Amino acid sequence: KRERAALVEFELLEANGKRGQRATELVVWVVTMDGTLAAHQKVEIASVLDGPGERFIETLATSMEDSLRIYGRALLRKLFNLCIAPILPALRTSRELILVPHGPMCLIPWAAVMNQRGGYLLENHSLRLAPHLRMMRDLHRAQDMTLRLRPGPGLTGARGGGVVIGNPMPISGKFGTGVAEDGELLHAASEVEASVGSLEGRGVQVRTIVTSAATKATCL
Repeated sequence: KRERAALVEFELLEANGKRGQRATELVVWVVTMDGTLAAHQKVEIASVLDGPGERFIETLATSMEDSLRIYGRALLRKLFNLCIAPILPALRTSRELILVPHGPMCLIPWAAVMNQRGGYLLENHSLRLAPHLRMMRDLHRAQDMTLRLRPGPGLTGARGGGVVIGNPMPISGKFGTGVAEDGELLHAASEVEASVGSLEGRGVQVRTIVTSAATKATCL
């Protein structure tokens, strides 16, 4: 049930009202799960990010690790003031937030943004991120559908189940070295195991496609 969930979409716009490389305005929408527009706010970015070197949120976001090293928690508070504070009244009854941050906004560490009292956003809301609304729509539709997999090399058809694809062979052709420089995804195997365990814990029958079988030809 998602009666207490809200969808929050963030869009960066230039002075001409279009997307670009140097946004001056942040537009935020809050929509409840019944389709009600709970909030629509426009915030001048310079009114919040007013410190030296903070003018462009695109630069801060794309270099977030360096930005946090330079500005520390002060930046996390400013991000809260910019993105969350203007819509906070519309979020008070929502336990879950489905965030749809466009462009460089997706690089913001949303769980870590904090209010002036030092409280993290994650303390009051569970968070999910979606790159765009279409994917969110498709995910919701998929919850009400029986998953069907087309037979392919090494994969038979399945109904009422799920498939986990991961831990592919590294591009370098080396495998099992445990060295990141060889192109191996060091934690991919454990991620597959965790995903399978989570799905099976919900009663879902799971097939896995891993290592040498995890190819484009197999999966598509």
